[in-house]
Amino acid sequence: MEVEEGATLYFKDSALYIEESGELLVRGTSDRPVLFTSAYEDPWKGDWDGIIVEGRADISDAIIEYAVDGITLRGELYMEYSEVRRNLYYGLLMDDYNSIFDIQRSSFYENLSGDMYLFSDALTLLPPGLELSLIVVDGEDGVMHSGEWQGYDYLLINDLEVYNGASISIKPQAHFYISTGFSISPYQIIIRDGASISARDVTFEAHDKNYYWGGIVFD
Repeated sequence: MEVEEGATLYFKDSALYIEESGELLVRGTSDRPVLFTSAYEDPWKGDWDGIIVEGRADISDAIIEYAVDGITLRGELYMEYSEVRRNLYYGLLMDDYNSIFDIQRSSFYENLSGDMYLFSDALTLLPPGLELSLIVVDGEDGVMHSGEWQGYDYLLINDLEVYNGASISIKPQAHFYISTGFSISPYQIIIRDGASISARDVTFEAHDKNYYWGGIVFD
């Protein structure tokens, strides 16, 4: 499926679904972006189910708004010069650990639950310079690949393990909020199996100031 510059696609209680063998090509321009939006007269967050990518999506100069999740990613996403905004939950929801993405020169904002929901091993795919307010990080499968984590704001929602000899460099100004979990065993960042983390001018703190988190553990 190919969408040309200046097109507007309206959705109501539905989704644009790119199946595993399918491909979406969006070719907007800076002065004529492609708009994916609500068909309701008074649009609001959650009016449609967003773009669900199980195959491949290549998006340039587009605006995606008023969905439940702007993009649900289970395949491959390549995006540049685009805006993902005003969605009910996430601008980008990574729904498969094996998904890959390359996002450049784009902005995410006014997404209620967070601008992105990512598995922790995918953080090294993020480039610098994106406009983001919060990245929600699922650490369930851990981090096993080396790379850089950019200076964004992150919310860790479970334990995060860095292992398999991975070497992670966290760029300055990164800010990690760790969910306390309200449990007997607070969430931790665990470094094991020869892995390492280097960080300078980086903040780690509990998301809820009335509780504590489990700290960084070298195992």
